[in-house]
Amino acid sequence: MGRVLKLVFLFLFTLTGCFPPEYGLSRVRDDITEPSIYPNIQVYPRSMNFGEVSAGDNAVDEVLTIWNGGLDTLVLDDLEFKNPPSVFSFTVPETDTLEHEDEIDIIVTYDPESYDYYTNSIFITSNDPDEPIIEIPLFGEGAAPIIDINPEIYNYGPTLIGCDKTLVVDITNIGNLDLEITEINYYVTLPANFDIELNESLYGYLPWTLEPGETKTVEIYYWPSEKESDFGYIEVISNDPERPAAFADQEGVGAHTAPMADTFDQKEISSADILFVVDNSCSMGDKQTQLKNNFDQFMNVFAASGVDYNIGLITTDSYDLVGSIITPATVDPVAELVAQVDSIGIGGSANEIGIYQSYYALQPGYPAGPGGAFWRTDSRLVIIYISDEDDNSAASGITHSMVETYVLGEKGSLDYVVAHAVAGDYPGGCTTNGGGIEAYEYYTLVTALNGSFLSICQDDWGTPMQSLATNSILAKSFVLSLLPIEDSISVAIDGVIITDWYYELSNNSVYFFETSIPPAGSEIVITYSPLPECGNDTGDTGP
Repeated sequence: MGRVLKLVFLFLFTLTGCFPPEYGLSRVRDDITEPSIYPNIQVYPRSMNFGEVSAGDNAVDEVLTIWNGGLDTLVLDDLEFKNPPSVFSFTVPETDTLEHEDEIDIIVTYDPESYDYYTNSIFITSNDPDEPIIEIPLFGEGAAPIIDINPEIYNYGPTLIGCDKTLVVDITNIGNLDLEITEINYYVTLPANFDIELNESLYGYLPWTLEPGETKTVEIYYWPSEKESDFGYIEVISNDPERPAAFADQEGVGAHTAPMADTFDQKEISSADILFVVDNSCSMGDKQTQLKNNFDQFMNVFAASGVDYNIGLITTDSYDLVGSIITPATVDPVAELVAQVDSIGIGGSANEIGIYQSYYALQPGYPAGPGGAFWRTDSRLVIIYISDEDDNSAASGITHSMVETYVLGEKGSLDYVVAHAVAGDYPGGCTTNGGGIEAYEYYTLVTALNGSFLSICQDDWGTPMQSLATNSILAKSFVLSLLPIEDSISVAIDGVIITDWYYELSNNSVYFFETSIPPAGSEIVITYSPLPECGNDTGDTGP
């Protein structure tokens, strides 16, 4: 710009009586009538206010002009910021010397990082004797969405296993532009003891838009399953230019209730009524052979125990006893059992309904029911199902739960009734040695009546038959008085802690593996922390 034009601007301002505001982007020079013989620095504007600029958008540039109004050469010694530049920057001058009426333009750039107010100054040092240092104040406001997560750190504290606690997490836009939340991810330790609820029924599905000052909430649930520390954290992805991924941490630790102990005595029964229910369909030839070849293993256990027994056999086709009741008075119990299996053959129906047949066989007035020679009031009732198919009795109107309810009602407790099965593996079935279809119905009944479920696909039935006999005489499982925290259970037999057991929630019982059933006369102590009665516990904030 020529000097004439600059003087015109000055003249117009003088006529109107208007002068630039203190912080405006005005361009003004001293009204010089006679040039100084010395360097005379003129800078315009004398302050720069960039106003509101969206953070992350294109930066804003403004021109800062330096002019020499003196006759002598103006030397620019230094241009520097008052404070670290942060969001402000400027171009390096093309020259550091200006002759009379020369000027240079410096580009000052404002690029805000977030929602905030920014200030700085540019110091210009020269050889102007009157004004060796000039300060140019810089001002600007950032516009941006700013995410705030509260709380960012939360400690649930000790939390009883079996209970849960809930944390409400606020996600707020504390900026001055819309906050766009595109993802909310949750990461946890294993096992996964935390879960998140996004309240989509209230807010809709992601993405969410939060206006300035708006808050949306998510809920975090914590339910410890072990007596260990647990950790989780939220990751929120948004358009916050400073924190595109914001995090909030949670932690907690599982705690047990005070331990208690249930004590049991292993008592060997004095008498047992044992009902075999044998599948007589065409696929059972090799399975019946295994059964016959290992009846001696079954009977040897009873002979050694001295337990009085009644043994009867029916098929999946009929609830009538196949032969006479076998007792300790039978001359050759094994030979009689083998003969009865031989007599049923493998020509029976392919629609196996063993549960149906056992239900009716055990009814009053039926062959093996109360009031007959087989069922004795003070004896343990033992039902043993042997089949390579699952049971289809439900189609005929008899379910496994009906058998369970009936025999428990007649016998009074699980101390006097047990059911076993040698059948297709559950789940999945088995394929070796002729195979066996998954036996869900038998498995469910056996589990409910604290019995043993053995695979029909085993190569050797000797050990399984011994186990069936042992589990018919001795208790294999013990019902706890309260529901336990599972990982708190400890089992001791005669004061020695053992690990060959497992817990079944379905009937709240501790089961011993076939080879670890407590012997007769032993004391079983099961120590555990019971599941608590959960209240409205809350965690404590803090690291």
